[in-house]
Amino acid sequence: MEKRMLFYHFITKIQMIIMMISFVWSGLVYFRGTVYGLVGNTDTQALYNQHPFLSVLDKAHGIALIAMAISAYVIRKQLIEKKKTGPKNYLTLLLLAAAETGIYSLASGVITKTTEMSSMSYLLFVLLYFFLCLYYFKSISSFFY
Repeated sequence: MEKRMLFYHFITKIQMIIMMISFVWSGLVYFRGTVYGLVGNTDTQALYNQHPFLSVLDKAHGIALIAMAISAYVIRKQLIEKKKTGPKNYLTLLLLAAAETGIYSLASGVITKTTEMSSMSYLLFVLLYFFLCLYYFKSISSFFY
């Protein structure tokens, strides 16, 4: 196996699988509203009674995460089959995931009147990873047809 293809194999054989699992798991947790029970002894129903739009936002976020899991499956297949659209779609998925998480964090902050700074570090990480992948996929662009 050529050294420059190691990262490609990591993405297709490990990272994309972890991405799909985490999108599905997180999507279900948000859709069901159990995310708050995982963060302590928060009574989800009381929280939803206090902030009614938060329930709608959580369900929409859950659906978006599950849709991204399905997209990740399709994109992983494109990458494995060495389709020319695979890298572009992978990079787009990274940006969509970051944008969706950022929008969710801002919206939930507005609804609950709180600030969530942990999503900012996530967004920074995704942007750095995006540019790393952009550079990498340009360097192996001849691999895809």
